Amino acid sequence: MAAETAFVLYRWLLTEYNNPAAPLTTCRLLLSPTESEISARPEIAEVAEACTLDHFLRDSTEWRRDASDDNANVTVLYLAGHALERHREEQIVLMEDFGDGIGPLLRNSISTANIFNGMAPAGRQRNIALTQLYFFDMGRTRAVESARTELMSPSLVFDVEFSNLADPRSAVIFYASSSGQMAYGYSGGPTLFGDALLACLRGGAGRREEQADGGEAWVVSVHSLARALPMYVDRIAAAAEIEQRVVIGGSVNEAIVHYLPGPPPVEVALRVDPAAAHACTWVKIWNTADELAFEGRPPAPGDTFTLPAGVYRIVVETTAPTAWATPKPRWIVVEPPEHSIKVALTDAAPAQ
Repeated sequence: MAAETAFVLYRWLLTEYNNPAAPLTTCRLLLSPTESEISARPEIAEVAEACTLDHFLRDSTEWRRDASDDNANVTVLYLAGHALERHREEQIVLMEDFGDGIGPLLRNSISTANIFNGMAPAGRQRNIALTQLYFFDMGRTRAVESARTELMSPSLVFDVEFSNLADPRSAVIFYASSSGQMAYGYSGGPTLFGDALLACLRGGAGRREEQADGGEAWVVSVHSLARALPMYVDRIAAAAEIEQRVVIGGSVNEAIVHYLPGPPPVEVALRVDPAAAHACTWVKIWNTADELAFEGRPPAPGDTFTLPAGVYRIVVETTAPTAWATPKPRWIVVEPPEHSIKVALTDAAPAQ
């Protein structure tokens, strides 16, 4: 579940990620897949080393070193797996070799707080990337024996050098669950959070960006992810009748993450008010090129149709003009992750 999700996101970075201002330079992958994950995706066992403490410390050191030569760099860290929460801003993540019986109990575990603090621009890494994205895809189950675990320490990933200056980073943390909650996944498939994240990166969190030449681009940004990702997870969790809610921390400053190849598809719901007018209502939706994008009776309540994100003109007609008066044509802006259109008809001959 966790290993498969990390692998899919790794493949997305290699094959789909697009940001000319911050092209992909390095991408490291550590996986500790289950037997069922290897059976479903044999390539998982072939592309990455195990996520042991030594491998994680090695890759993290190289990752920070690579990111420390230019403030314009961008870093991304996706962590998924088993963890416990010691404080609201600190998860203790267990490595594959946790519980090997050597040394203290938490020796083969790491602290997310130590990673976040160790990536701050201070001391020897003043030129470190100022745009940093953290995705912590794990439950935040609190330690039961809190008094005991306070005395235990996970292994340090970084030495932390604090600065007297304000932290200038746009360093946002996306927690897959709220404090005390579990994080879920699909049986034989990805994690719920990872599935939602990939949908957002592929357009679900898209927004329109005006270009200097007067054109437009569709991008995924920090703010659009912060808006869309919780909505996606809420919707999936509600359908599965479970409780899982995305929490956002760190410093949420705007920055473009990824450029989409074009306007992303958007699920559109079309509601007629009053409901009694639904059967005799006909809708036409035109794009800015004056092309008909949709024509027909509004879908049944709960059903949707898909439109590319963009600006549209909507025209409403009725087959019962003596009963209902239609509204004037109007322009609408359709943007991810979903859009709802309300068509309001009025009585053609209101009572005196």
